[in-house]
Amino acid sequence: MTPDILEVLQRKETLRECRDGGFIPAVLYGKGFEEGYKTKVNQRDLEQVLREQGENATLWIKVGEDKNYAIIKEVQKDLLRSEILHVDFQAIDQDEEIEVNVPVIFEGREQLETGELILQIILSEVDVTGKAMNIPESLSVNVSKLEHDSKVTVADLVLPEGMKIAQDPEETLAVVTVPKEETEEETPAEPEVIGETDSEE
Repeated sequence: MTPDILEVLQRKETLRECRDGGFIPAVLYGKGFEEGYKTKVNQRDLEQVLREQGENATLWIKVGEDKNYAIIKEVQKDLLRSEILHVDFQAIDQDEEIEVNVPVIFEGREQLETGELILQIILSEVDVTGKAMNIPESLSVNVSKLEHDSKVTVADLVLPEGMKIAQDPEETLAVVTVPKEETEEETPAEPEVIGETDSEE
C-alpha cells in the first residue's frame, strides 16, 4: 500500500459536536500512544483513504508537527445509514510484522457466469501476516477458466514476497457450481370417484 498523510487533531468536544463539524471521532493508540489519544479526522479525507486503500490501510498520521506510521485498525459504521461513526488508528513501526484481514477479489466471475456457472463464495477474506509497509490492499485470484466442481483454495492466492496467510492452504475460498434447475410442481392427480352401486334385493 502507498501511505497517505492524514492529519488528525486533538478532540475535546463531544462526539456529536465532532460529527456535526464535519469530523469523524477517532482514537490513536499503540507505539508512543499507549494510553490512547483522542483525536478527530476530517470526514472527507478519511473517506478518500478508505475508498482508495480500504479499511486496513497503512498510512502516515500527522499529529501536530510529528508524523506517525499507523494502520487503520477498526472502522465503526452505522449500517442503516452507511455513515462512519468512529475509527481506531494503531501506531506501528514500518518494519513491524502485523496480522491484517485482507479481502479476496475473485476476478473473471462474469466469464464464468457466461458459461452458465456460478461461483459460490465461502470465504471472502484471509488473515495476512507481514511487514506493515508491505501488507496488500487485497489479494486476487482469476476464476474465469474454472469448470464445474472446481475449488479455489487459500493455496491459489499469490502473495507478495514476505507475506504469509494464517489459514490452512487447503481451506476452500469458493466453489464452482451450476444453477439449480427449477422443478415444476407436479399437479396431484384427482382421486378416482367410485360410484355407488345398487344393492340387489
